[in-house]
Amino acid sequence: YTRVNDLETSPYYRWDKSVLPAVEAFPPQFRMIAASDDPGANLGGENGSNMFTECCDFIGNDEEECVSWDRLEFPNRNCAFLGIAFAMPTCWNGNLGIDNDHKSHMAYTTNGNVNGPCPSGFNRRVPQVQLFVRINNYRGASRSYELSDGQSEFHVDFFNGWQEGKLEQIIQDCEFM
Repeated sequence: YTRVNDLETSPYYRWDKSVLPAVEAFPPQFRMIAASDDPGANLGGENGSNMFTECCDFIGNDEEECVSWDRLEFPNRNCAFLGIAFAMPTCWNGNLGIDNDHKSHMAYTTNGNVNGPCPSGFNRRVPQVQLFVRINNYRGASRSYELSDGQSEFHVDFFNGWQEGKLEQIIQDCEFM
């Protein structure tokens, strides 16, 4: 095995202050895990799914041409880069995720969108954490890629490391567009 070194990652936080329940900052010690097989992970999002894979090539003038899948996999093809997108759930039941499986206290909105309605029992909302991972010069046609733990389901972990009050200030001061 050879570790992939040509990676880029980009985290983003998204919220919509025009919907209820109102978005609030993550409390101290909050944590969560989201996986591609979680209920709602295959809905909404910017590509029709909150977790997806895309194989992209450059076609000139800094434009990209991508083929996307609403599942997370390592395709058997080459591309300029393989993009893996993770968008975590936003609906919260108020538990910190310390004493459970780090998942059952969170849920995706019923339509999968960041501003969608929260399901029953999840009456609080936190920002959506998005993580994009990019494998540059992806060579799936001639190489076999796998996760280091050998699992087939992709997942992303989050634990709150924000200075207390800072994310809350950002949420309050950010104007809704």
